[in-house]
Amino acid sequence: MSVSPHLIYQRGQALVFSLVTVVIILLVMVSMYTMGQQSINKMRLQNAADAAAYSAVQAEARDYNFSAYTNRAVIANQVAVAQVVGLTSWAKGYAATYNGPSSWVPQVLSGLGGPLAKIFWDTPVKAYKPASKAFGKAMETAGPIAVKLLDVLIDVLNAAQMVYHYGTALTVAQTIGLSPAAVIDKLPGVDVDSLGVVKDLLSFNEAYNVIKLNDKDADLSTPGMAAAIVHLAQWFMFTSQKDPNVLNKDGAQADRMAQVTKNSLDGFSKNRNTEGGGPGNIFPAESMYLTPFVVDPTRLIPYQNGALLMMLWHRGGTELKKVGAAKKTWSAMDGTGFFGAAIFWISILGIPIPIPIIIPFLPMGWGAAQAGQSSNLLATNNFDTEPSDAYGGIYNNPMTAGAAGIQAGKGAGSTMDSKAGLRKYFDVKNDTKPNLQGPPLVLEIEKADTNIPTSNKISGGQLTLQNGTRSGYMRSLSKAEVYFSRPKKLFARGDGKTELASLYSPYWQARLAPNSFLEQYASMSYQLW
Repeated sequence: MSVSPHLIYQRGQALVFSLVTVVIILLVMVSMYTMGQQSINKMRLQNAADAAAYSAVQAEARDYNFSAYTNRAVIANQVAVAQVVGLTSWAKGYAATYNGPSSWVPQVLSGLGGPLAKIFWDTPVKAYKPASKAFGKAMETAGPIAVKLLDVLIDVLNAAQMVYHYGTALTVAQTIGLSPAAVIDKLPGVDVDSLGVVKDLLSFNEAYNVIKLNDKDADLSTPGMAAAIVHLAQWFMFTSQKDPNVLNKDGAQADRMAQVTKNSLDGFSKNRNTEGGGPGNIFPAESMYLTPFVVDPTRLIPYQNGALLMMLWHRGGTELKKVGAAKKTWSAMDGTGFFGAAIFWISILGIPIPIPIIIPFLPMGWGAAQAGQSSNLLATNNFDTEPSDAYGGIYNNPMTAGAAGIQAGKGAGSTMDSKAGLRKYFDVKNDTKPNLQGPPLVLEIEKADTNIPTSNKISGGQLTLQNGTRSGYMRSLSKAEVYFSRPKKLFARGDGKTELASLYSPYWQARLAPNSFLEQYASMSYQLW
C-alpha cells in the first residue's frame, strides 16, 4: 500500500507549527509568571508601606490622646486641691463664727428676745459650737494630707505623660524600622557589620517592625530614612512641654492650663456666698441677696423688749494666686458678718416709745487656707479674677469686709503643701493655629530585585526576562497623618461650635493620605540617579 506524499508533507507542517506554538505559549507563561511575581511583590510592598505608615501615626495619635486624658486628670486633681483648700478655709471660718470672740453678741441679743429668737438661734448654736470646732480641727489635720496625696498623683501623671511621649518616638522608630544600625548602614563607606556586638545594641527587634512583618525582604530606602527622621523632628516640634510658672517662656499660651483649670472649678470653690446666712444656711448657696435669719415681730408690741432682727452674711472663694510669674498658690478665704437690731421700750407720760439698738456689720468669723508658695490674701494678683470679685467678693461687701480685713492681716496660715500649684504639661506648641492635622509621615520602602522571583530563577538561567526595576530595587511610597476631629453628630458641643485641636480633648485619629506630586516627583528623581 503506497502513502501519499501529500500526507507526509502535511504531518511535517503540523509538527513545526506545534513546536512554534508551544514555545510562544511557554514564553507567554514565563512572562506572565514574571509579571505576576512583580505585581504580587509590588502589592505586598505597598501594603507594607501603608501598614507601617498608618501604624506609626496611630501610635502618635494615641500619644496625643494620652496627653489629653492626663491633662484632664491633672486638671481634675488641681480642682480637688482647690476644693480641699476651700473646704479648710470654710471650716476655719465656720468654727470661728460660733466659737470666736464675737459669737457672744448675737447670743446676748437672742437672750433679750422672746422665745422665738431663742428657738431659732440658741438651739442650733448649741449644736454648731462643738460640731464646727471639731470639723475645723479635722480639716486642719486632714487637709494637708489630702493635698500632698493629690500633688503626688499630679506628679505621677506628669511623669507618665513625659515617659509615654518619648516612648512613642521609640515606638514609631521601631514600627518603621528606623533603628540606629539601619541609619548607619545607609551612610556611604560604612559597613554596619564591622561594628560587631555594637550592631546588636543599635538594632531594634524586628518583631515590632511592621515593614518586616508584612514583607521580610523590604526596608526603608535612603530617602525614606531621611523623610522619617525629618518627620520625627517635626513631630517633636508640633507639641512642647509648657511651664506656666516661668515668666515669658510660653507667652500668652502659658495661661492656657491656668485658664482651663480656673474655668473647671466647681461652684463651691468659685463662690461660697450664702443666701440667707445664719446657722441654717451656712452652707454655700450662690446668691447675692440678704435675707433675715431671725425676725421676731412680737418685739414690735409695746414693752416687749429684745432682738427684732438677726442675720448672718457669708462670703468666700478660692483663688489661683499669682506669686511673681508663677501661678502656683491656691489660696482661699471666708468671712462672716453679723447684723442685729433690738428694740427697748420706755414710757414717757404713759406713752410707749421704742428705742432701736443696731449693731451693723460686725465681723463674726473668718478663715483662710493655702497650698503652694506663701502669699497674701489681697484682692489683687489673683489669676483671671477682678479685685471686686476676689474670694467671692468678700472685700466688696460691707457685711464681710471687716472679717476679710482681719483675716488678711493674719494671712492664709501655713501652706498645706509647698509643692502645690500648676505643673509642666504637654500641649500643641502653637495654639494660635487650628492644628487640625499633625505633621505627615512620608515613607518610601524598597526591596532588592534579587528577592523577587523571576523566570530566570525557575529556568536555570535559560529564559531570562528583565524585571524592569530601576537601580535593582522595587520601591513603594506611602503617607499617613494624625488629624483632630470631633464629629458634631457623635460628640456635639453645647454651643454648636467647631472645636480646634489641643491636648485637652482626646479626638486625635490616624489616616492614610495621598502623596503629593512633589513627593512622588522626589521619589522618582532619586531612582533616576
